[in-house]
Amino acid sequence: MKTTIGEYYGASAKLIVYGFPNIKVDQSTISQIWVLGGAAGPLDEVNAIQAGWNADGYDTGCYNLHCQGFMVVSRDFSPGMEITQLSTYGGIQKSIDISIFKDPEEGNWWLTYGEERSLVGYWPKELFNNLEKPNRVDYGGAAYSPYNEPSPPMGSGHMPYEGPNRTCYFLNIKLVNKRNQLYSPKSNRVRLRSTKPDYYGIDGNYDSWYPDGYKFRYGGPGGYTRMKDV
Repeated sequence: MKTTIGEYYGASAKLIVYGFPNIKVDQSTISQIWVLGGAAGPLDEVNAIQAGWNADGYDTGCYNLHCQGFMVVSRDFSPGMEITQLSTYGGIQKSIDISIFKDPEEGNWWLTYGEERSLVGYWPKELFNNLEKPNRVDYGGAAYSPYNEPSPPMGSGHMPYEGPNRTCYFLNIKLVNKRNQLYSPKSNRVRLRSTKPDYYGIDGNYDSWYPDGYKFRYGGPGGYTRMKDV
């Protein structure tokens, strides 16, 4: 799901979490929030902050603190930590709460974790040259595999039509205004789209007054192969 071009100062959501123990070493599947600056311009001018969960076969990578820049302030949470409470297909669903917001005073970008929005740390504003006024927010999943190799599952590994407790959700989706206030998206300011609908699906519920708020479900078994001439 992506917002239309506008002015945004952060985002939050509850993400259902699944694990993929058999994912290959050169594959990854992610579920996260993107806050983007320069999204209407050339790709090389886009700045992005990303936060969520991922499953991959790597031991290290840029989703943890081996990449410099993020300043941790929490003793309990940090990027790259293992999520041990995972959902079960057809059973209990486990989730994490993530939010990203811009400090109205200092201009740094903060990450929070949990329903209490506990501060994890921040990205200093000096890291970016195009995030003064971000103009798009994306929520969703992505899957990667090398050329000539089928892509891994996304979400729960099952399509959205399978319904609750069987597919993956983003719940209680919110945006952040420049006063650091949360608000629900408007249905005419967001778009739902799957780039590979035969392999991964998405559908949504635009009614923010539901118990789980504004939400959508997504995912699929994968199997898409990017072909490269040899």
